[in-house]
Amino acid sequence: MTEYEMQQMQIGSLKENMTFEEVYNQVYNFINNVESFYYLLLEPKFRYITVFHYIADLDKEQMAKEITDILMHLGKVKLLDYNVSQKYLNCWVVCDDKVCRMFKLFNYMQGVVEV
Repeated sequence: MTEYEMQQMQIGSLKENMTFEEVYNQVYNFINNVESFYYLLLEPKFRYITVFHYIADLDKEQMAKEITDILMHLGKVKLLDYNVSQKYLNCWVVCDDKVCRMFKLFNYMQGVVEV
């Protein structure tokens, strides 16, 4: 069993789900610390990708709300874990298929080519 699989089982078995406000606050703190025009929410095994982009103003509150809405829509959010040194946010969510998945949110500026 890999470390990821062990974490997946442990976190998935947590009884408490995070509230919208708890998720929002952690996402907002992440956005304040990792400034970008683009963020990517990725879960490769599930083949899930969402790119978030500021259209006009850098409205961090609105960006945090949109990301939180998506995370809450994906399933029951169990834990958000901010890796300060690597600058990403691990988002552990139990999806509709009852599998706990880790979605990674990070700065995606280097993955975008604007022409």
